[in-house]
Amino acid sequence: MPTYILTWNPQRWTWPEDEYAEQVIATKKGKLFSTGWSCGKTKCIVPGDRVFLLRQNTNRGIIGSGYATSDVYEDKRWNPSQKGKMALYVDYQSDTLLPVEQRLPIEQLEKAGLGVHWNNIMASGISVHEESSPHLERLWERHLVKVGRHTIKPITYPEEPSNRKYVEGATLQVVIDFYERNPKARADCLAHYGPSCIVCGFTFADVYGELGEDYIHVHHLRDLATVKRSHKVDPIKDLRPVCPNCHAMLHQTKPAMTVEKLRAIVKQYAN
Repeated sequence: MPTYILTWNPQRWTWPEDEYAEQVIATKKGKLFSTGWSCGKTKCIVPGDRVFLLRQNTNRGIIGSGYATSDVYEDKRWNPSQKGKMALYVDYQSDTLLPVEQRLPIEQLEKAGLGVHWNNIMASGISVHEESSPHLERLWERHLVKVGRHTIKPITYPEEPSNRKYVEGATLQVVIDFYERNPKARADCLAHYGPSCIVCGFTFADVYGELGEDYIHVHHLRDLATVKRSHKVDPIKDLRPVCPNCHAMLHQTKPAMTVEKLRAIVKQYAN
C-alpha cells in the first residue's frame, strides 16, 4: 500500500488543545475523524493510501495514522502570513491519534531506518519506500499494543487469503485482516446498519457500556478467497456488522455460511 508521511510543526500551527484531546478520545473509542492536511509538493496521493502524522520540532515522533480520502487538491495556504498564496492538500480519515506523550519517538524511527531521513524531513507528504511500508506498519502496530491503543483482533478465518501481517511473540501469534481495516467502508457500513450484530442482535454497549460503544466486527458477504486481492467494496451490499462469535461461526464452513442461514440456526436454538 502506498504510504506517506504528513507533518505537523506545533511552532508553526497551533492545534487547539480541546480539539486535539477530543480527537484522541474519539479514536481511542474506535471512531474516526476527517480533516484536510498540507502535503507539501506531493501530487500523487490518492484515496486509500496510508498516511502517518509526524510531529516535528518538539516531542518529535508519529502521533497518528489514517487513510487518504481524496486526491490532492489546491487551496489557500493555512499560514495567514502567506495570504493569497496556494498550497496542496489532501483529505484523510484518522483511525488513531495519540497523546503527545504516547507518540512513537523519533529515536525509534531513526533506529528502524526504513529509508526515511526522519531527522531531516523538510516538508509534508514524503513517501515511504514500498518495501519499507510493511515494516513501518509493524513498528506502529507494536507501538500501539505497547501504549494500549491497538485494534488487533486475535481471531483468524481460514478461507481468507494470505494478505496478512503477523506479530509474533513468545506465546502469541496475532493475525491482522487488512480487508476489515478500510475505515471508510467500515464507517459507512455501521452508519447504515448500526453497531448491533446482524445475526443475533448482540450490542456490546448494552453489556460493556462506554467500553463497548460502536465495537463490532464487519463481515464480508463475498468470500475474499474468490475475489482479487485489490477490489472495490460496497459497504451496504458487501458488508454486515457481526459480533465475534457469529463471525467465527459464519466461517465454520467453506465457503462462509450465509447470514440468513446462521440467523435461522440461532433462532432455532434460542427457542
